[in-house]
Amino acid sequence: MPIPGSMPIRYDGVLARGLPQRARLRIASFPSPCARIGACAAIHPSGNDLRPRKTPRFRASARRQTSLLPSPDPLATVRGTVTKPLAIVFYEKLLPGSRLAFRLADLGWRVSEVKLATQLVAEVRAQRPVVVLMELALRTGDSCPVITDLKRDPDIRHVPVLGFGDPKNKKLSEAAIAAGAGLVAAEAGLLEQLPRLLDHLLAVE
Repeated sequence: MPIPGSMPIRYDGVLARGLPQRARLRIASFPSPCARIGACAAIHPSGNDLRPRKTPRFRASARRQTSLLPSPDPLATVRGTVTKPLAIVFYEKLLPGSRLAFRLADLGWRVSEVKLATQLVAEVRAQRPVVVLMELALRTGDSCPVITDLKRDPDIRHVPVLGFGDPKNKKLSEAAIAAGAGLVAAEAGLLEQLPRLLDHLLAVE
């Protein structure tokens, strides 16, 4: 007879967990009812089926459940950790400076804009960009000393510089190259040629 207040949980082929220790030992000392009665139905007085389930049935069920799980994307972790490269764009004139920033964003870059020449070196040192794009013809000063300061700093001199300006001002273009700019491009056509210019600049540097 079932012991009042017991919790019927399967134990060695019978529902025994939750029974007093004495009853549990008594049950464990006898063979399982299912072993004694063979294929006959083994029903506990509580109404629970005592027949042990076949192990292959559980394994088959596990296989079916596993097959229903969605296949993991092997690139999901990589995609979640990849960071877009950073470019710093320094300009005074709204055009083409702002359009250049938008173009870089369209190409998959993160963009930081700097509009004061005196802040450029500090920003490059703080943000550590992949590339610096800067306007050469400034109203507030000379851009070449700024390029020189970038290239003299041992922590950031490896960052390539792409200067852009008026192609007619050959003197300024040559001075920028001498100061350390990796490439000087004309403002006209800069947006269209930007992917190729960046590939060339990064390959050279």
